Amino acid sequence: MRTVQDSMAQLKMNPMPAQEQAQAPSSADGEFFIEVWRQLKVAFPAWRQAFPNKNAEQSAKRVWLIALIENGVTSDEQIQIGLRMARQMEIPFFPSPGQFIKWCRPTPEMLGLPDMESAYRQAVTLRPAHVVVKAAIRATRFERGTLVESEFRKVFERSYDIICRRYAHGEDIEASISKAIPTKATSKPVSAEKGMDYIAAARWQLGLR
Repeated sequence: MRTVQDSMAQLKMNPMPAQEQAQAPSSADGEFFIEVWRQLKVAFPAWRQAFPNKNAEQSAKRVWLIALIENGVTSDEQIQIGLRMARQMEIPFFPSPGQFIKWCRPTPEMLGLPDMESAYRQAVTLRPAHVVVKAAIRATRFERGTLVESEFRKVFERSYDIICRRYAHGEDIEASISKAIPTKATSKPVSAEKGMDYIAAARWQLGLR
């Protein structure tokens, strides 16, 4: 299943001449976004109050797509976490795109886990109060004995963040974690004009003209 991120990456790597773009998109290009939208409507049965007609719903889809892309929430992993959080909500009303984006980036507290500072204190005292903290302690046991406090904190915080995301996604929290910490961003920023071009192209492929 293609994601919005896949479509965007393809557009960036293989920009098409204008005369070819009309033939390139297929009905499968918007499958991921359409499925996310369908699941949200099921999770929030009062969605018709937000979208009383087709025009209102189409306008909302455009806003949502732009918001997701602008905030970098385009991977399947992120959005699946957001959908999982959405299914736990007890409110019937459709969320705003900003609220959904927050669900895609849950804090440890939102997941019922110790916050970062509490988890770190538990790590240095070796008194974990949750299996996720325990997994983070095991993942950083070598660094705890070899690094100075300031450096160990960085390693632990990174490991705890990764394990929290695994926990949110229902993945194996005991799986090994790469020790490398990137020292600089690997993505190349694009101009505002080019970014809007990407958004427009993605909207076209999803049928949100």
